[in-house]
Formats: sequence, C-alpha cells, structure tokens
Amino acid sequence: MWVKPQEVLVAGFVWTTEDHNTYFVLQKRRGRGGEGGLRSMMVATLDNVRESKPPPYRILLQTHHGELSYLIGTANSQSEAMRHWEYLKLEVLPMLGTFDSQDEAFSFAASKVESLLASADIPAASSQDTESGKFRVASEQFHKDFKLPEEEELVNYYSCSLIQNNLPHQGWLYLSVNYLCFYSYFMGTEVSVKLRFADVVRLQKKNSVLVAAGIQVCTRDDEYIFAVFMHRDETFALMEQLVAVAMKGLLTGSNTTSGLQKRDTTLEPGEQKTSKKPSTIKQDLDTRAQSHHFQILFRLPEEEQLEGSFDCTLWLPYSKSHALGKLYCSANYLCFTTKMKSLCSAVIPIRDIAVFDRMDEDAIPFGIHIIMKSKATFLFAQLRHRDFVCEQISSYLERAQGESISFVEEEDQELVEAKSKLSDALMNTFKQDIPQNAQAREAIKIHLWGLHFAEYGRGVSMYRNTQIMDLVLKGIPDSLRAELWLCSSGAMNDLQTHPNYYCKLTLRAMSEVPVAVAEEIERDLHRSLPEHKAFQCDTGISALRRVLTAYAVRNPAIGYCQAMNIVCSVLLLYCSEEEAFWLMVALCERLLPDYYNTKVAGALVDQGVFEALAKEHLPELYDKLHELGVLSMISLSWFLTIFLSVMPYASAVNVLDCFFFDGSKALFQVALAVLEANRRDLLEVDDEGEAMSRLTEYLERVNNRDATLPVVLPPIPTAAVKAGMATSLKSVDVSDLIMAGYKQFSFVTEEAIDSFRMKLRLEVVKTLEDNNRRTIVRAIGTKTSFTREELGIIYLEFLEHHRSSTSYKSQPVVRGHSDNDPVDSLTLDKEHFVDFFTAMQPWKLGDSHVSYAERLFDMWQVHELVDITVCTRLLDVMMRKPLNQRLELLFCSHLSRDTPIFQQQQHVQPPAARKSTSLEKLITDRQRLAQQRDSLSADSRRPSTKELIAQMAAGSDRPSPSVSLSSSPDQRLSSSPTASSSSATVPVLTGVAVDGGYHDVRLSPLAQRAAQSGMRTPASLLPADDGPYRCMVQAEFIQLWKLVNDIVRQESEDNMELYQSMQQCSSLIMMRGMECGEAALLANSRTASTVSDSGSTGSSSIAVGGGGCAGISRTPSQASVATSEERTAAECRRQGAAPDPESSWKLPLKLFQTAIMTAPELSALLERKPAVALCKHTVSRAASTLISYQPRT
Repeated sequence: MWVKPQEVLVAGFVWTTEDHNTYFVLQKRRGRGGEGGLRSMMVATLDNVRESKPPPYRILLQTHHGELSYLIGTANSQSEAMRHWEYLKLEVLPMLGTFDSQDEAFSFAASKVESLLASADIPAASSQDTESGKFRVASEQFHKDFKLPEEEELVNYYSCSLIQNNLPHQGWLYLSVNYLCFYSYFMGTEVSVKLRFADVVRLQKKNSVLVAAGIQVCTRDDEYIFAVFMHRDETFALMEQLVAVAMKGLLTGSNTTSGLQKRDTTLEPGEQKTSKKPSTIKQDLDTRAQSHHFQILFRLPEEEQLEGSFDCTLWLPYSKSHALGKLYCSANYLCFTTKMKSLCSAVIPIRDIAVFDRMDEDAIPFGIHIIMKSKATFLFAQLRHRDFVCEQISSYLERAQGESISFVEEEDQELVEAKSKLSDALMNTFKQDIPQNAQAREAIKIHLWGLHFAEYGRGVSMYRNTQIMDLVLKGIPDSLRAELWLCSSGAMNDLQTHPNYYCKLTLRAMSEVPVAVAEEIERDLHRSLPEHKAFQCDTGISALRRVLTAYAVRNPAIGYCQAMNIVCSVLLLYCSEEEAFWLMVALCERLLPDYYNTKVAGALVDQGVFEALAKEHLPELYDKLHELGVLSMISLSWFLTIFLSVMPYASAVNVLDCFFFDGSKALFQVALAVLEANRRDLLEVDDEGEAMSRLTEYLERVNNRDATLPVVLPPIPTAAVKAGMATSLKSVDVSDLIMAGYKQFSFVTEEAIDSFRMKLRLEVVKTLEDNNRRTIVRAIGTKTSFTREELGIIYLEFLEHHRSSTSYKSQPVVRGHSDNDPVDSLTLDKEHFVDFFTAMQPWKLGDSHVSYAERLFDMWQVHELVDITVCTRLLDVMMRKPLNQRLELLFCSHLSRDTPIFQQQQHVQPPAARKSTSLEKLITDRQRLAQQRDSLSADSRRPSTKELIAQMAAGSDRPSPSVSLSSSPDQRLSSSPTASSSSATVPVLTGVAVDGGYHDVRLSPLAQRAAQSGMRTPASLLPADDGPYRCMVQAEFIQLWKLVNDIVRQESEDNMELYQSMQQCSSLIMMRGMECGEAALLANSRTASTVSDSGSTGSSSIAVGGGGCAGISRTPSQASVATSEERTAAECRRQGAAPDPESSWKLPLKLFQTAIMTAPELSALLERKPAVALCKHTVSRAASTLISYQPRT
C-alpha cells in the first residue's frame, strides 16, 4: 500500500535491494523468504521478539543527497510489491525523465504518491489506525505461518514464552476464533504450536519457580505452559471465553462462533456505526461475557444485551438512605445493584414505567425520578449518563405506544378454543382438606409477606434484599408461590412480553412434535405424581401433556428429557399451564442450562462440582463414598429433579422455593447438608447398596410441618427398631434441613460453583466426546475391514475436516433426541472432502487427486454432503477390498454424470438417491444382480476372474463352462445355445497371454457375415453385462487412464517394467474397446432394422444391446422406440458413412478389470494394502501439532 512520504535512512544491515533505478529502490527485509546467513537470522529473531513487525517489502524514493531517502510504499507479499513496482516503472518513471532537475522530479514523484493516497481515500494515520495496522500485519503473519483460511479471524495476540524442556522459547501467542497458536523463531530455530480450542481438556493458571506467571493448556496428548509476563489475566480470560464457546458448540452440535463475525458492537451515545475491524472480535467477546453476567445476575431473557453500566445512587425508602451502586441499562430493562453484595437490587422493566422526570440539579444532582404503573417509585442520583438513560426510556415508550396503536392481534376461533382448554393451578381445581394448624401457619405467612410487600414493593420491580430470603427460608404460602416463582426466576418477564405464545405452541404441537418425542412423553405422563388426584384423571394428564409438547416445539434441541415431567407436574399444582410453561423455559434455558438433553452435560458437570465440594469440605466422608462409588449415583437424580423425586413433594417444594430465589447454590447446600446429617451412619456402611439405602430412607422421611398437602412418611422398619436405629430414622423437617445447609455451607457461593464448573466442563465434554467417538467408530466399522485403531484414526481425521467445514458457517441445530444418529451429523462438503481424501487416500497422487476426489464426491453426495459412513467405506474399498472392487470404484467414478451411469433396463437407483449411500451396499447389490444374470445351468459354473487370469497366464486350453478368453471366434460362435442366448457373457478379451506377449484375435469374418445377413448376433460377441453400470466411452477412459498414469508416476518413476506393463495394458484396452464398440454397433444396427420391420406384431423376443453394452431380450412394446444410438447406427449403415468414434468404442467394466489383472506389476501397485496411519500425506491432526526444526525454511 502507498504511504505518506517519510524520511528514512538506507540501512544496509536489515534491508537488501531487490531492484532499483535512478529514482526508486525496491528492498526486502532480511530474514524473510528463507535466505540464510547470520545477519538474516539476527534480523528475523529481532522482528519476532519485538512488538513492531515491519512489512517485508518497501519502496523508497531516492534523493540526490546520498543516504537520505523517502519511504513511499510497503507490501506484505512479493506479488503486492511487484505490482506497485511495475506501476512506478511503467507510469511514473518515464515522466520523471522529462524534468530538468532532480529536485523537480522528486517533488513530482512525492506529489504523485500523495495523489494516489487521496484517490484511494486513505485517511491520515492516527494512533488508532497505527494499532489497526499492527493488528492487520499480525493477522496476515498468523494466516501465513499456520496456513489457515482467511475466514479464521484473529482475536488478539500476545508476546509470551513457551516453556519446553525447562527452556523458554520467546515468541507470539495468537488467539483466533477456533485456534490457539504459538510461533517462535530464535537464531534459526523455529517452534510452532497449533491446536483447536475444542481439543483443550484443561486450562488453568500456573505459578512455579521457573514460571512466575504461566498459563497451562492441556490436550489429550500434550501439555503446554505459556509464560505471559504481561496481561496474563487478560490472556487467560480471553482463553476461557474462547474455550467456553468451543465447548458450547460441541454440546449443541452447531457452530457457535459464526455470530462473532456478524454481531455489531455496542454503540455509545452519539457514536456513529462504522465498519467493523478485525480487533473488535475481542470487544465482541467481552460484550458477550458482560451481557451473560447481566442476564444471570438479574434473571433476564437471553436476548437482552447490556448496552451500558453507570455508577449512581438509589434512594431506599425503607431505610431512608442512598445506596451506592451501579445501574445496568439494556433495551428493555433498567437494573440496579449495590456495591455491597446482597444489600439491595431492583429490576425495572421499562414497559411498566408510567412517568419519569429529570430532577432539579440543585436538589438532586444528575437525578431521575421514575414512577411505575404499580405506584412504586425509584429515585436515582449522581447518574452522569442521565441523558442517555432518559433517551433509552423515551425511545422504548414511543416505540411501545406506536406498536400498540398499529398492531392489535385478533384472536381466531381456534386460538380462543385453545385458551379455553387451559387449566388453572391444579391445587385450586383439586382442593384437599387442610388441617387447622396448617391453616393458621399459612395465614401467618401470608400476613408476613403482606407486610413485606407493603414496605418493599410487589412484583418484578420490588426491592430485593436479605429480608426476602428470610421469608423464603420460612416457607412461601401456597397462594403466593406462582407469583413469587415467576418474579424470582424471571419467567414473569417472558409471560408478560409474549401474550398467546403458549397457546399458539399448543396448536403447533399437534402436528410438529416428532413421533419419538411424543411417544416418550406419553410413557412418562402417568409416572408423574401418581399419588395426587390431579394426575389420576385426564385434567392433570392433559395439562402436563400440553406443557411438555409445547416446550418440545419451542426448543427442539432439547425436545423432551426424563425428569422434566416430574418437575413440570409439581409446577402445575401451584401455577396455571402458561405460568408452568414459562417456568420450565427459565429452568431449562437459564437456571439449569444443559441439564435436560440427551447428554445431561450440565447435570454431569454439577455432579463433578458436588464431588469436588464434598472432597474439600467433607474429606473423610468423601473418601468413603468415593470408594463405594455412591456420589455419582445419588447426585444426578437429586439435581435433575431438584429433590422432587427423592423427597415427599410437599417437602421438596420448599427446596424449589430456595432454588428459584437463590439459584443452583441452594441445591449444593442442601445436598451437602444431607451428607453431613448422615455422616456417622455413612462412615459405618460396608457397600454401596447399604449407603444408598440409608440416604434413601433419610430423604423419604423429610417432613414439612407447614405443608397444606398431606405428607405421607414411610413407617420405620421393624428390623431398624430391633437394631436400635429408630432414633436415626426419625423424620427431619425440611426447613431445618435447608437452614442447616445455609448456615454450615454458607461459603458455597455462585462464584465458587462457576469456578468448579469451568474446570469440570472441559473434562465432561471430553468424556462425552469420547463416548460419542466409540459409538461412531462402532457404527462405521460394522461393514469394513479396518481395525478399531484404524477406524479411530479415520474418525479423528474426518472430525478435523468436519470442524473446519462448520467453523465458518452456521449449521442447523441438530435435534437432541434418540432418533438422531450421531453419524448423520458428521458430514463434509466438497471442498473439505477433497482435503480429507488427499490426507487419507492410499496412493500418492499428483494433480489428479482433486479431480478424482471431486468425482467421488459427486457420485456419493446427498444434498451436497457426504457422511463419515460413506467416506469410511470408500476408503475400505480403496485400501482393503479385493482388486476387482477397487477397479470397479475407479471405473464407475469416471463415468460422466451427464448421462446415467446405470443401464436403463435395470432401473437401478443411483447412489445419491438410495436410502443408504454406502459403497458396500451398492457393491453387494451389484454382485447379487450380477449373480442372478450370470447364473448358468445347474450343472455348470462360470469361472471366476482369478481362474480366468490363471488360465491365461498358464496358457491353459482346458475348456470352461462358458466361452473362454482363449477360445477362437469360431468356437465362440459354436457355443451352446444356453450360453449364447443367455444374458450371461464373458469379457470380450480376445488377447491371449503367450510367451509374455499378447496374441491379437479380432472379430472373425464369419461373425461379421452373420451379423450382416440378419442372423442373431451371439451374446458372446457383445460387451459383458456385468452389473448396473453402462459402458465407458473413450473420453471417459482417457480421464481414468490419466489418473492411473499419475499413480504410477508418483509411486515409482524409475520402474520401467511398471511403465511397460501399463503401456501394454492401455494398448490392449484401446484395441478391445474398439472391438466391443464395433460389435455393439452391428447389434444395434440389426436391432434398428428389426424394430422398423416388426411394427406391432406379437411378443417375439428381440436381442439388443442394453445401452450398447449387453445382450438382453426386449418385447416389441419395450423396443418400439429405438435409442438414439441405434438410430444413428442404422442411419450410418444405410448411408455408408462411418459411425461416431465415441459410439464405436465401448469399455465394459469386466473388460477393464480383466485387462488390469493381466498386468502383474500394475495390479500389484493398485492392490497394495497400506496401513491407515501411513496414508496421511498432510499434517492435519485432530489433536495439537508441535513442530520444531532447524534451520528455518
């Protein structure tokens, strides 16, 4: 690119002159391009270590003052530099010679460069542009060093050292969207590391004597330690974000990184939208992280993006004081939280604001007074960005008012009927008698909550502090549970902003729910709270069915998972259908993400977190239970159902109260309290069955003294009474259990849980991926000859290319249900199939590998994709199957797609239209059809291809049941009627192996006269009908033989015997192809005459060549219209003209196979069975790649 002229010194140490003239000099920086020498190594080392990375090429404008010159252009590649240089030589240099003095020429050249800059609209460089320029240079170097596509966006780069064998390698750490890469060059030694974030199994900070500020990155095979002396926290946080994105993609099966290139960054007030620069991806990731924290902190929908946060104070009316905190602003909400944690927080939906006003600066500086529709008030002060907040509120209110006027939804009759079927809270429909003492306690709790609402507000926008948690621990009244669950979980926001959404889903669910999902839901409906009256009749069952199927339509990635029915049935007791639905949305998508799917990855991660917490705080008990393997058995069911399946639901509902208010922290605290309460008994057990029994009995006897529903506790077993264990089996109140968990394990915070989750999520995802790998390897290896280890290598190679193909484009979400085969989701497009084929194919191919791979792809693709099963079976044919099947694949892949590759009379579907696109299935079907057509009389057997080759090699003249390759034309004509009239024929290979040469036997005059005189042409003279494929024409064979020649040339250039064998084989095939074509033309010409003379008579059988390739029988109705080839042959015969060369040359599959088999050297090369591990001609690996070599090239 052209730059504004800058004074430079012509330094001879770091630059070498590539070209020069009177006015201009083209220079290249030393150490670039692979040249050797001490000075080049020193310059390359200096450029690699220091932060500034000058472009490798520059153009100078010389002056007549000696060493002083002016920099006018730079380039990052030789092609770009030469393009600028040629422009100066052709356009500018001739004009400079017309000036009288060098000063005038210099001024003109400088003005010309400035005009080029102005015409290109390149602004003057600023500090921000300088940073962008450095980032662009680093990005280009990153793509060049690691050979990654341009779509792989660089996020950021840092200077660091890789500690290898206790020695530091100073270099650069590049973090892109999908890769972690490191490059170091020091005095001729080059070290390069490239690994995917999806392959990381452990990421943590590491401090030691040798590494003061290190980051440890582990994959399955390797471990790397990077010493980042500056910006370690920033580097580690960015790594965590990118790893989290990669893990989410592995769990969901979709590309979660494509949005990074498309999402716009947040605009500050008054800022204009500009084109996005590459470095803003890091800002985008930071914005995502901040928005996610914002959503979790205030339980907001996922689509709410944080637009700004500002320091301010909030007036607390209940304490008559100002609280210092931070105001978070999004498009639809204003949220406040104090600096002191848990002191106070508030969520203000902008939709509920009735009036807002700026306060007088003298009274309250930078103040805003907000009045809600519920009459609640909020007074903010010291809000420096008050104008921006007011503008947000005004724009929302104007937009909401306009939408309410312009759009009024009319409910159709179907929607009205659907709403009429919805049920209210089942507790109100199926009322039960409540004891007097329970009614009294319920009234007291209602009174206490009423006082709280009067002081702190009610609904979504209430003031939330520690007082509300005290009331929750004492229990929520049944009449307030639905409202408080909705407000605390954030489901109230969804409910109010999506009217009629649930009803529409119930209508769609009738036709859109997959059959497998619907069947699984039906099986579990009657297992949900069967002891309650509501679920013993159709009212409760129908309501539960509607909620579960509606959610399956909303979130097909989850569909339905067991345990959802148990949680939903309890929600329906206290909430209406629509409220229960939105609580399920909050539960599955925000509060417990990744819990309810086929992988239950979130529950497995929390199971590991629970074990880590038990190990840290209950070490003795953990050792005992870990030895018995109990913890992994109990925690999954506890967390998936939120204790509803292990406790009486009237007691477990109190745990659900705490969960909605305090999040998953409440589950861990209650679970640890259960272990602590049973510590003594668990330490005395001898096996896992006894431990499970103790915990089950304890949880079944958890009582709720305030429950309005009856709590039925199991009786104490007689054996326990006799053993003196009645005391240990006494019931415990659920409120006491929850309070014990909060007091004894108060140190269990959301931050500690998130820290454990981050560490364990990588291990869980890798475990699930390993299980998936074993499943896929088992599935794709059922019909192949590969070993389990070889299939594992193929899987890893395929997975690497699959990830590359899906890294830069959005993929449809795969339904997370059992009816989805994991094999089907592993696919490749054409570009990446070619790369995979190049890496794994058994031969060394030159330029032909691309065309051959594209031919295979076109043959086997379905919707422009091929799956791993097809690729594995293709490799199996190419590397493990007999030579005849390998040759068949070569043959059929070179048949042009412009015409059907299958004979029309067989009506065989092409592979792309088959249900199973498997080469093995196609070969099996082909062999079965061939056996049916080739079956001779019961007492005869057709010799195999190997037997025919053996006869030819030995010169045997032993007669065979069918026409022999060595038989003469007259003998073929005198073959038995069965053999001649049958569609079973042998290849027309009249060449016989004699003394290492080939004896040429052409069509005899007798055969020609027989065909011309109207006699039926013997089938033995026609090309073999050896399967569903048509014959190959000459142009197709030339392309095939180019591939064979490329294989021979790449494998063995000096083997003259191999070249001679290939030449003899090609000559033989060309000759026999011409004979087959002539014989087919003779038969077709006779057929055309017969068809024209037969008219509509009878049902006589007419012998024709199937597609010019086989002798079969057609009825007159089938042969009423001659093919274009038959008509062409007949017309040529009548006019005495020569037929088309393409029509006079035909190559059947059997002839091609037999000809190759008669060439020992060539067939040995094509039949080679290499190991899979040796077939990888590329450096592509699914795991990390570490390359260290010297010197640099």
